[in-house]
Amino acid sequence: MQRIYKNFILKLHDNYSNLEAIITCKCSSNFSFMKMDNQFQLSNFYKHIKKLNCSLMKELVKKDDKQKRSNVQTSSPVQSQPLVQIIIL
Repeated sequence: MQRIYKNFILKLHDNYSNLEAIITCKCSSNFSFMKMDNQFQLSNFYKHIKKLNCSLMKELVKKDDKQKRSNVQTSSPVQSQPLVQIIIL
């Protein structure tokens, strides 16, 4: 079975009753996982994207930072109300 997502491809293989998963990142890195205790351990893939070793993640972070800077530059200054008003009679 193969599923294609926006940023990775997930393939599941049944190797003689041992389920194996392979994740292919859009940067072409491959990660293979064996099922242990009825779960897959995704730590290698998580480390790959978390530490920005992945060119795809670097690009996504770069785009996000650029968008944040653009939003800050285009937003109008907020005029705040004073916290305390003093009324003199």
